[in-house]
Amino acid sequence: MQLTYQDHVLDDAPERFDFARCHRWLTAAYWSIGITRAEVERGFENSTLVAGAYCNGQQNACLRIVSDRIRFAYVMDVFVDPAVRGRGLGRALLRFVLEHPDFTLVLKWMLATNDAHEVYRGVGFSRIDNTERLMSLERPRAWVGELP
Repeated sequence: MQLTYQDHVLDDAPERFDFARCHRWLTAAYWSIGITRAEVERGFENSTLVAGAYCNGQQNACLRIVSDRIRFAYVMDVFVDPAVRGRGLGRALLRFVLEHPDFTLVLKWMLATNDAHEVYRGVGFSRIDNTERLMSLERPRAWVGELP
C-alpha cells in the first residue's frame, strides 16, 4: 500500500526499506541503544507490517507492527529522522498503519513511549487504565543469547 503525505511517500513495501539507515536511528534510540544490525533486520523481517516514509529516494521515517490482525497490534520502533521532525510525518505514518486494510479488524492497539505522548494522542492513543493488569518479562541478554 502507498499513500502520499506532503513531499513523502508512505509505503509498506519491505524491499524498499533501508535497514542501514534504520539501524543508525535505532542504535541510538533510548529504547534500543546498541541494537545490532542483525537484530534490527530480524525484528523487522518478523514483524506483521513494516512501513517507511520516503522522499527523493531517501527513507526519513520507519515503524513496525506486531499483530494477529484481528484483536491486537503493537506499534514498535517508530522513528522520524530529526531533520524532518515537526512536520507531522510521524502522525501520518501512524495513520497509514491504523487505516491499513490489513488491520481494519484490530480492536486493541498498544505502544510504549517515554517522550512522544502528544504525537500518539494526536492519532487517538491514550494512557492505559488498569495498568495493574499488565505484566512483563525481561530476560538479560546473556540468557537470551546472540542471533545465529
